[in-house]
This record gives sequence, C-alpha cells and structure tokens, in this order.
Amino acid sequence: MKVLKGEFVLERKGKEIQAAKIAYVHKKGKTLLLIAQPQRIDIRNGTELIIKEGALIDSEQTIACFDPFSEPIISEVDGKVY
Repeated sequence: MKVLKGEFVLERKGKEIQAAKIAYVHKKGKTLLLIAQPQRIDIRNGTELIIKEGALIDSEQTIACFDPFSEPIISEVDGKVY
C-alpha cells in the first residue's frame, strides 16, 4: 500500500500514526516498515554488488563498489589471451 506524507498509517494506543514521507507500507512480522519509493540506478560493468536483490537496506548504506580505474574487457569469442 502506498501512503503520502501526512496520510494515516495506523492507530496505536488511541493515537493516529501518520506517514512522515511518501512511502510503501510493508508489514514484516510485528514490525511495520515504511519503504521509500523504488529507484533505479545504472550500474556499470565491473561493479561488485554488496547486497542481494530485493534486500531491505538502511539509508546511506553502500549497495555496490566500483573501481573507476578498471575497465573490463568483454570478449566476443572464446580463446586464449597472450
């Protein structure tokens, strides 16, 4: 379920809890998570992914490492490098 900033999320101990940001509501056990809107980031060849696809991550968490000085070479045919 998608909620907008200030929109009602749930009632707890007689108080209405409102969303602080635009997010998707996800219930995991007894925990209610507000997940940011999906984002797409282009990843270059040679990038090492640190997290698994579909994982929930914290803000400011590193998701991939890239060495800007390495440019992978992808071969179009099988063979041996000399």
